[in-house]
Amino acid sequence: MSLSNNFYYFGVCHFCKTTPTELRRCSGCKIVAYCSKEHQKLDWRNHRELCKVIAFTFVNDNTPSGSFEEWTRYRLNMQRQWVSLLKRDLQPFECQMWMFPRVCNWCYAKSNLTDCPKCCNVAYCSNEHSFCDRGIHKKFCAALRVCLDIDWYLTKVQSYPEIDIKQVACLSGLPRDMSELLKLLRNEENEKSVICKSLKSEALSPGSVIAYSIQESLYDYTSNDKYIIHIVGAAAAEGTTDWILTSELLLHAFNYIHEVLFILIGPEAVDIPENINLCQTCKSRGKKVSLKVKKALYHDVVENIEKPNLVLALNCGLHEFEDQACDEWYSSIPFMIINKVPFVFTSYTHEEMLKDINYIKKFIPDVELYIVMSRENPFASFRPIRDWCTKDIPVFYSNAFITIVKMV
Repeated sequence: MSLSNNFYYFGVCHFCKTTPTELRRCSGCKIVAYCSKEHQKLDWRNHRELCKVIAFTFVNDNTPSGSFEEWTRYRLNMQRQWVSLLKRDLQPFECQMWMFPRVCNWCYAKSNLTDCPKCCNVAYCSNEHSFCDRGIHKKFCAALRVCLDIDWYLTKVQSYPEIDIKQVACLSGLPRDMSELLKLLRNEENEKSVICKSLKSEALSPGSVIAYSIQESLYDYTSNDKYIIHIVGAAAAEGTTDWILTSELLLHAFNYIHEVLFILIGPEAVDIPENINLCQTCKSRGKKVSLKVKKALYHDVVENIEKPNLVLALNCGLHEFEDQACDEWYSSIPFMIINKVPFVFTSYTHEEMLKDINYIKKFIPDVELYIVMSRENPFASFRPIRDWCTKDIPVFYSNAFITIVKMV
């Protein structure tokens, strides 16, 4: 069975995703490779259309030899060309082809390349350039390999490792960090698996962030038995969140909480079942969790929904469209930080976090804004995700940094 449309790494067979020592590179596009002539033939029907487009826009074009910023602009332009020539949107694996094409990791040259046999993500045009990049690549090579291994695992298994809710029920308060939480949830079969740890942490991170935010930002948090949490900027990622696990983690970490209402708000929010089926322990204690979805911008609906105890934006990139007409956060920020209700947001990188804080300060004067915390998130996901647009940092992690602000 062809796996060519599942994901793309230039150092694996594009058809079966194996990592042989010898690969047959496509003579047309030079981007994909195969473990055998047979697999290349079997994949030709799928690959033919895009192969011609890549050959026209990438192979026969001059790659910029200048800055990383030029290389980023070059790839974005290539993406636009592909969409125009194909007359359709690109599939996820096709996007990975323009994000992570096979070029020298140091100078972006396209020829005389040798792949890193460990991560299958990086190539060099010479020993000299491999040596120049050795410090950075050594730091990230293992994480890049985990990216590949996880994509391959999810293709085969098509589900995340199971997290035993009964073990989560044994919590007495929130553990110190994600590592401590995972220790409580280990089973002997996969306790040493980097893949399982990474995927479990990814599933646990949203609920952990919410619990941690309540604990750190609401000084009288034990006085409430009902919490209303506004999750702003909700989109596809929130649609795939395990809301049962998120709810159980919150309820079992804080026994005094009896009712939670999650309101997911955002123009790209997806429909989710409103009733959360809790475990038998929570049901016997009369606990209740419900969920609402509002497909709108926050400032358009906030006056007509229940008032929050906490406002949360996960991996939001508040600053991304600053000073642009498409900035959808601009009108909502003043409504998200109001009446001393904590506003919590997470960021992929430290740089993004600082830019997001500065963006908020455009709306809230320093004398009125209290930064409760701004730091690495102890409950970040451990799953590395390939990053195509940050120089020298080729992977990022969901919810890597956390900031909590409120009005003075």
